[in-house]
Formats: sequence, C-alpha cells, structure tokens
Amino acid sequence: MSTTNSTAAAVPDPNRWNETRAPQALVVVTLCPAIALVVLMMRLYTRAFLLKRVFWEDYIVSVAMVCADCVLKDDPRWAKLEPFAYLVI
Repeated sequence: MSTTNSTAAAVPDPNRWNETRAPQALVVVTLCPAIALVVLMMRLYTRAFLLKRVFWEDYIVSVAMVCADCVLKDDPRWAKLEPFAYLVI
C-alpha cells in the first residue's frame, strides 16, 4: 500500500508566489459593465427620443445598472485593486 502526500498539491509553488491575475480580472470587471452601460444608454436614447415610448422595463434595467455599479464599488475586494483605480470608468 503506497502512501501519498495529499497536502503536496495544496502548497503553492514558491517561484510563482507573487504572480497575480488581478489586472486581467480588473479589465473584465470594468469593461463588461462599461459595455453594458453604453448599450443601455443607446437603448434609452432610442426608446425615449426616437420612439417616444419608455416602458417599465426600461426603468427596471436602469435601476439594475445602478445597483450593479453600487455592488461593484462597495465590494471590499475592490480596495485591493487601488493601484489600478485609474482604469475605472
């Protein structure tokens, strides 16, 4: 019966200790809501000024966008990315 060390896989490689993927994650976390905001603004412009009809779902989507922005900004993990704050729209 062979015994294997089950904790060997859990120990991080000391040569890769300082590597982080935070910049890549920040780009995704910032770019996706920014694209969604641009699409929402185009939708609201089309509905309000061109069609002259704004429905309840337009208001709900706008409230959801504001809430998503508030949740993102209030996340305590966001403070760890302060050096990259210049990327935030």
